[in-house]
Amino acid sequence: MVRLECADFVILLIALLLPPLGVFIKLGCSFEFWLALLLSFLGYIPGAVYAFYVIYTAIQEGDGVQIYYVRA
Repeated sequence: MVRLECADFVILLIALLLPPLGVFIKLGCSFEFWLALLLSFLGYIPGAVYAFYVIYTAIQEGDGVQIYYVRA
């Protein structure tokens, strides 16, 4: 189960309005951003669906940081 933080929720809201912008905020200037931009030019719905998919999978993967606790 994925735990959505406030920032992730805001990024999804931004992606609802401007799909490429949401992808850009989450992943930067990557292939996914350019594909979302192209799909948005072809039609809003394909761009929005792709943006939600890319952002949701990026949230699931996390940032790769693992937290370790030291037991004393």
